[in-house]
Amino acid sequence: MLRIAAQEPLQVLQIPTELGVQLPGEENPGPLAQLWRRGGVSLLGDAIRDIVGLQQGDPKRYVVMSRAALRRLVDGLGEVEVVLSDSYKRQDKTQDYTVMLQAGRQRLNGAQAEQLVRHLPDPKAVSQRRRRQNILVEGLIEQVKAPSGIEVIPGLVNQLNTELETNLSRSEQLSLAAAIIVSPEPARISRLPLAERAGEQTLRQIDAGASFPLWPQR
Repeated sequence: MLRIAAQEPLQVLQIPTELGVQLPGEENPGPLAQLWRRGGVSLLGDAIRDIVGLQQGDPKRYVVMSRAALRRLVDGLGEVEVVLSDSYKRQDKTQDYTVMLQAGRQRLNGAQAEQLVRHLPDPKAVSQRRRRQNILVEGLIEQVKAPSGIEVIPGLVNQLNTELETNLSRSEQLSLAAAIIVSPEPARISRLPLAERAGEQTLRQIDAGASFPLWPQR
């Protein structure tokens, strides 16, 4: 989730896809990620509002970005600079992708950025994948703010128009991009407070001691 306000740092909330949710009438809980396949934006948005403790009507806007759109976004911005503490090498035939990234400072193209954010050698290592996703998010924000990024934003919005599912109008997309460009640094990236993993289970729960809302307005 993003919270974008003029003259304030961009706020990003990571919502774990492995968070356990139980739908009415269901015998067992399942991962939050499954709600997208079962009910799309509406069901997922309702679940997130209840989990986080948002007001009725929030989140107000949404963007569904395909992997192809992510690749186009990164390539359109002119590659993204990241610093990786580890090297990653893996071929996953079941999901049809290959990861081949070296440690150190480097610039990633769209295909490499997808490798970074998808890499998951162990189903219980989702938190490590989120850290890698953070690296890409921070790099994308820097690239958007760079002079080269600012110049291509209007054209990039047009290019991505057919590859995104969103209720944001073009003018809203441009306004939000402008707000991100002038926002103070650094962006504030946080995550929901999770309880420790129980044994070998892959599902996670919110920390029992967490206070609501889980993402205060300020």
